[in-house]
Amino acid sequence: AEALKLDLNEPIPLKLQYDIVINTGTVEHVFDQRTLFQSIHDRTKPGGLMLHIVPWINWRNHAFYNFHPSLFRDLCEANNYELLRAYAGDRNGNITHEEINFEEDKAPQPTNVNISFVCLMRKTNNEQFINPTQRK
Repeated sequence: AEALKLDLNEPIPLKLQYDIVINTGTVEHVFDQRTLFQSIHDRTKPGGLMLHIVPWINWRNHAFYNFHPSLFRDLCEANNYELLRAYAGDRNGNITHEEINFEEDKAPQPTNVNISFVCLMRKTNNEQFINPTQRK
């Protein structure tokens, strides 16, 4: 199949919505984070899932950004997403820190291993995307 070539710094021009939108190693390489997270929101059906696997700890010079769990907590709060699962894992799929407790704000211990943050959310409505404000 022929792939679409899109500049993810710009809104995705498609009007289709999907049951699941998967971000596994993409957003950290795109400069305009707001536009990309809005595109993910817009392309997900109400009731659909958004899966994010992003660099968190020890990913030196991998991309433009590393991400903190608080971003995803605040995205959920601002946009009424249902948080289904959040944990940390290494690149081999080993869970290093079972469930992330956003209120405790505890990260895995310092390590030389690259740790990713994995977050599964459900979109609950078809309202416009709202930029989160950091609650911390």
